[in-house]
Parts: sequence; C-alpha cells; structure tokens
Amino acid sequence: MSRRLAQQVAGIGFSSLSRAFQPAGPSLGAGFPGPLLEVLSQHAPPAGAWSLVQQRSATKKAMGSTQNGRDSQPKHLGVKKSGGQGVVAGNIIVRQRGTRFYPGDFVGMGRDHTLFALKDGRVRFETRFTPTGFQRKYVHVDPNGGAPLHPALANLKGMIEGLEQRKREIMAGKLETTRQ
Repeated sequence: MSRRLAQQVAGIGFSSLSRAFQPAGPSLGAGFPGPLLEVLSQHAPPAGAWSLVQQRSATKKAMGSTQNGRDSQPKHLGVKKSGGQGVVAGNIIVRQRGTRFYPGDFVGMGRDHTLFALKDGRVRFETRFTPTGFQRKYVHVDPNGGAPLHPALANLKGMIEGLEQRKREIMAGKLETTRQ
C-alpha cells in the first residue's frame, strides 16, 4: 500500500506514519512492529471509514450474459405466382417447406420442394381428393397455344385416316381380309 493512501485512510500525519514503518527496536523482538501498533491504536479511523486492507476493484464493469440475440435469415417462403398469372419456363411458382402444394401439369419440383414452371403459360391451382380421401392442392401451368400431344398420340390423325381408308376398301370389296 502506498504511504499517501495509508496517510489518507488513517488520518494521521506523514511524520508519525514514517516513524510507524521503522523497524522494531531490540526490546520488542522480531515480530509485528511495535511503533506501528501504537500509532494505529492512537489514530484509529472512525466507524465506516476505509480499512488498511487493500481491496481490488474491477477494471471493467461486469456485464450479464444473455441467451437471446440470435436469429436466422428470412427464407421468403410462399406463393410467388398466383392463379391466372403468366409464367416463363423456369419461374418459381411456390417456395415451401414440405409438400403443401403438389406439382401438376408442366410444373417441376426441386429438392427443397420448390415448384417451378416447365413451360411458358398461365398458372392454375386445383384441389383434388386422393383415393384415400386426403385433399391435395395441385399447381398446373396451362401452356400458351394449348397443351402439346404426347408423342405416341402425335400421329393419331394419320392413323385414323389410314383406318378409315382401309374400312372403305374392305366395304368396296377391293381388299380381301387376311384372316386365317
């Protein structure tokens, strides 16, 4: 402890304090310095005053901890294109967690269940019941210019014309049937 602090705490003069820190005389032996004990007993501090025991004070104000203060980034989920709205192939129609909406005609589903358009057209929402009785919502894209035919059915008109021609020939007797 510094001498100036000890002087302020004890309220005693500097000269008597310096005498108190003198080594003990030969009569007192090698224990606690006798003159210091005399000075401290004569000049005892008033009640509630600082003691000579040094106290350590904090160098930084204590702060409490908190368990809050974290948050995740927004995910921007929901319907992005409403029913009747035009879409271009690749447009996101619905961002979702799980399958709240199911993909219908010309709609694809990403691995995070995002629904997107496979063809240019207009969005259409539909509600259907499954065979087990569950209600499901489907999202369709009605392509511009109508839906294309399946490749197996693309030559349907030619096939029908060919069958009608064969029927006429059979009826006219020009062609014999090849039954065995």
